[in-house]
Amino acid sequence: MLKMFARKKLTDDKPVNGSDEIFALSHKLAELHQKNTNTRQEISDVRAELSRASQEVSDVRAELSRASQEVSDVRAELSRAYVAFDELAAKQATGKIVEFEYGHLPKKRDYSSLPHMKKTMSWFEAQDNSYIALLSSFAPFLKKAMEIEDIAVHSTDPSWRNPWFPFIDGITTYCLIAAVKPKRYVEVGSGFSTKFARRAIRDFSSETKLISIDPYPRDEINNICDEIMRMPLQDVDPGFFATLTAEDMFFLDSSHRVDQGSDVAVFFGEILPLFPTDMLYGIHDIFYPIQDYPNEWLDRHYSEQYMMMAYLFGGADGDEIVLPCHYVSQRPHVYAPLEHVIKSKNVIAATAAIVLGLALWMRKA
Repeated sequence: MLKMFARKKLTDDKPVNGSDEIFALSHKLAELHQKNTNTRQEISDVRAELSRASQEVSDVRAELSRASQEVSDVRAELSRAYVAFDELAAKQATGKIVEFEYGHLPKKRDYSSLPHMKKTMSWFEAQDNSYIALLSSFAPFLKKAMEIEDIAVHSTDPSWRNPWFPFIDGITTYCLIAAVKPKRYVEVGSGFSTKFARRAIRDFSSETKLISIDPYPRDEINNICDEIMRMPLQDVDPGFFATLTAEDMFFLDSSHRVDQGSDVAVFFGEILPLFPTDMLYGIHDIFYPIQDYPNEWLDRHYSEQYMMMAYLFGGADGDEIVLPCHYVSQRPHVYAPLEHVIKSKNVIAATAAIVLGLALWMRKA
């Protein structure tokens, strides 16, 4: 700056007041310094603003990322909803879902206070001696029955430890086949009961033919049946049932639901009337006359027992109640002939001495 001042002094014809020039230059320097300070502040402000803008951009990006994730989640939820809708539509198309005009939630009924049920219970109690006599007649077969394992070694073997066919049902099916030695044992709905039947046939009734009617049996069932009909009961040729004789046995353990054209409706309305006199037949999952279906079964919407009750209240066409397994399982003095079997190693390991039965065996008049 001083060099510029010197040049100016040499080239300027006018006299120069040095103090004024210095003052002016100092003032100019101060202005420049202030401008520089202001510029730095502006730069700092701009940088701060840029930082804030950058943070806002980052926040917006994060929000967009969250929104994108939410959109992705909604799409996934919609996809699951579409799949669920398709599954519901498929179930409705195959009769697995029914829409009713008026909704109904099942509720267990109390039979104990009904006057006619008290009369019914008295009738059953009067038959206790006949039930005891039948169970006592099983004595020749019990030693072999006790060889049945707690847990099956092979998939085709019966076992006391199973979720669907309790002790009284298993021992009764086994011993009835052993005692009656039917020509044919026809079973609608196959599984654990089939295994007990096959073991009884192997041990005591080798001439019996085991016939299974079931559209969806377990894979191993085909290997232990002599004849299989892989269709619902209602689709079986009615002519087949006309061939049944008093030397056959029949056991129903199907859908347990009464509906238009269902297996249970067809059984009671079209097949049962064809049964020949003296033929033994059984129906599973009947709690009558003790109780309604248990609360744990409400979501199953079973209704077969109500058809059975109506049939019995109407006189059952004169049919004889041979053994009501659930009733028997609630009467220790009635199942006393089986007490040593209940306490045997394999049985007690599976049941912990809890006795249960659900089959109702009858004989056609």
